[in-house]
Amino acid sequence: MGTFKDTTGREWTITLTIGALKRIRSVAGLDLMPLFGGQDKQESEAVRTLLLDPMRMADVVYAALKPQLDEAQIDDEAFGELLAGPVLAAAAEAFLDAATVFIGATQGDAAAGFLRVATTKRDEARKTAWNQAAMKLAAIDVGERVKREMDGKLSTARPDSSA
Repeated sequence: MGTFKDTTGREWTITLTIGALKRIRSVAGLDLMPLFGGQDKQESEAVRTLLLDPMRMADVVYAALKPQLDEAQIDDEAFGELLAGPVLAAAAEAFLDAATVFIGATQGDAAAGFLRVATTKRDEARKTAWNQAAMKLAAIDVGERVKREMDGKLSTARPDSSA
């Protein structure tokens, strides 16, 4: 199980079941069964899709919570409005917690560890990419760059004669 709070402060609990996995496949269009079956290539593709696509993650969380959301009369679009930045991250974490529990119960601790490692590596990759991008931006000398661009575009030479 994993829990998170939406932008209104309402708490949601994700429990992964076979029913939830079927809903995720039909509603979100993502088959997560390879995560639980040890099919390496498909497993990696499912993890990559799940971890790198925030819209797909929102759809997966929506599908997992659909019975609760239906009871609360919250549709897909309204639920999406409840998933601002940090909330989506918390929802994704809650889903991954629920998936880790499910995987551990069905496939053992090694399989659950795989998902934890994949999540950690994703977080490290994002942090590294943002840090490198920030360093590259900080290194730009805007004044020098503008001067160089202007010098290349402006010329004091007289145009060639047309004759």
